[in-house]
Amino acid sequence: CFPCGSSAFALSGASECTCMGANRHWSRTDGRCICNPGFVFYNEKNEEDSKTDHAEACQPATEARCKPSQLRLASRECIDPGDTTA
Repeated sequence: CFPCGSSAFALSGASECTCMGANRHWSRTDGRCICNPGFVFYNEKNEEDSKTDHAEACQPATEARCKPSQLRLASRECIDPGDTTA
């Protein structure tokens, strides 16, 4: 198991670390605090950086609404039901 790292802490006797930033979870396998599913983090360049260890909070991801005739893929992309290119 990995130590907590700079963006997490552990209380005395705890078996897991707690991330400092809200809406993040600590990964036992690599010690990182990454955004929870459905949340994003934007770095100082305003680029999405949700898989990088960080102490700042992640914010809810917002998506544009799909058209009523479209489906949303797991990748969050909207597609037409007959579209096989996605």
